[in-house]
Amino acid sequence: MRRASEVDRVEPASTTAETPRETSRRRSAESFRDGQRRRAKRNKTLLGCLGAFVLVCAPAALAVAGYLGGWQNKLTKNYRNNDALMVALKPKDSSVVRTVTEPFWMVVVGVDARPGETASRSDTILMVHVDPNRRTATVVSIPRDSRARIRGHGHNKINAALFFGGPELMIETLEDTTGADITHYLAIDFNGFKEIVDAMGGVWVDVPERIEDKKAANYDRRSYIVDPGMQKLDGAHALTFVRSRNFPEGDIARIRNQQVFLRALAKQVLSLGNVFRVKGILDAVARNAETDLTVTDMFGLASDLMKMKEESLETVTLPGAPKMMSGVSYIILDEEGVKEMIAKIDAGESVTGSATAVAGSGQTTVTPTMVTVTVRNGVGVAGIATDAANELEKKGFRIQEVGNAGQFVYDKTLVVYNTDKRKADLVRTQLGVGDTVESRGMYSFKTDVLVVVGRDWRASTAGSEDE
Repeated sequence: MRRASEVDRVEPASTTAETPRETSRRRSAESFRDGQRRRAKRNKTLLGCLGAFVLVCAPAALAVAGYLGGWQNKLTKNYRNNDALMVALKPKDSSVVRTVTEPFWMVVVGVDARPGETASRSDTILMVHVDPNRRTATVVSIPRDSRARIRGHGHNKINAALFFGGPELMIETLEDTTGADITHYLAIDFNGFKEIVDAMGGVWVDVPERIEDKKAANYDRRSYIVDPGMQKLDGAHALTFVRSRNFPEGDIARIRNQQVFLRALAKQVLSLGNVFRVKGILDAVARNAETDLTVTDMFGLASDLMKMKEESLETVTLPGAPKMMSGVSYIILDEEGVKEMIAKIDAGESVTGSATAVAGSGQTTVTPTMVTVTVRNGVGVAGIATDAANELEKKGFRIQEVGNAGQFVYDKTLVVYNTDKRKADLVRTQLGVGDTVESRGMYSFKTDVLVVVGRDWRASTAGSEDE
């Protein structure tokens, strides 16, 4: 049974004859749903935010240890490929031969599969760009509430694409939304996520803030609380950490935590100290992953990425802002920002910038007159954004825009930056409140710094509500 909040409009099915592409899409969706029915009794949730790095990095560590041999053949027997998906991903030009030795985009999804349902929703959506030649990887998080046009179904939340048409329609929707040429697909099972983390002996993560979320823990009383600070998370606690939306910022905060986990995971998987656990890790992946990549592809790709450095991994989010439409909460993507981000990644350019690069760039000391600022009301208190903007303007900052945030849920003021943290730190110091946060594409603004005014700001005046 579908939840209305997941899909804002469903158009009637077409009565015209299927085109070959529509037939391929239907078969792909049927194959996907058949797999979901087989696994529904175990109440699994696919969480893809782990598998991509294990698939490409763990075989490399295994190769270093000299463990390949006949075990690769054993792994192949346990490995599941989606044949319909492999057909759907074939290039439109039959003369084009795609390999994992050249840069490529891969979709990594987490799917909410529920007992008794024949179709599923994508709980987590990532697009991973891998460049084997440069030995780099960029993970682009797609907010699941992003409003997108889904062919044949109008505008809906992007996570509905998997429900309507399986992996192929999800891939098609992401290509339409971002302009990326997607050639591979991966899904990881919920129980498999825990298995893999446990096979690694846990993952060391610096947890930003306390989490208490029984739903994210699948109502496991032993793992629904995750305390803040550096700690080794086992599979159950890691699942709570990457699934929880129990924050004022909801899915944006969850994406941020997933990116924290991904960077911690990549660091650990690429460590040779983990090499003796690799066989167990890949066995867990083989039991729980569904993808078009073959085992041969994985090992070939791993060979190219063996010398990948931790700093060669970037994690970003498609730029956009929250907005209520007809009572439904969406993320409205910045179309130009999305195209610019994908183009930069395709060109092999850094999207997030580097603190080291900025520090060593020879720039002079930052002064308020050098900083442009957008100020948004994050609590709904009339005049609070104007008040903060006036204070910053008195100090010399150049205010470009004052308005409302998409939601009035911010307890803390956020000072957000894209590339130059020094400018954000200066704004935060002059405000005297709030946290400095790197945007990583999660906030849409065109100035140097975005200030989202929270409840910790003490407005000295009250005027009309900011527009």
